[in-house]
Amino acid sequence: GKLKILDGGDLIDSCSFSRNTARGRDKSFVKYTLEVDRNARYRNRPVALEERSYYGQVNHFVVLSLPSTCPFIQANPTHAAERPSSVIMAAIAPIKQPSVNELGMSSYTALEPIKIVDVSTIKCVVGRVKDRNTWTIIERHSIIQTFDDSELEATGNSTRGDLE
Repeated sequence: GKLKILDGGDLIDSCSFSRNTARGRDKSFVKYTLEVDRNARYRNRPVALEERSYYGQVNHFVVLSLPSTCPFIQANPTHAAERPSSVIMAAIAPIKQPSVNELGMSSYTALEPIKIVDVSTIKCVVGRVKDRNTWTIIERHSIIQTFDDSELEATGNSTRGDLE
């Protein structure tokens, strides 16, 4: 299937249902965030959650219908109309052991086994570029940030006003 991020966000294709075009475009790779316990290795320390970003390929989306007797719904007493009747999850194969290059871009050579995450953690679609046996993740905002306008102005090639 496909999923559209709200408020003008990206359209995500799951790799199991989409076909790449002749140009090789793949909208199944995403950036997502999860809260991770910094103290997970220390069982006597308190839980200290921090948000971390990950990249991976969406294999498929799953819609789970929640019955009214669901413990999650009963533990969150809100107005009946505001209770979720379903949740959407994504089966994502995270990139395995990413390395970071001198421009701050993540690179990888393989994917990990699939993990199930809430689709609300997905932030955007990302691109990829292959160089030999390594894939590098390309984010739109990171491309813009890597250019230094002062260097471009020195050569007479300013980008101000050209980017949307």
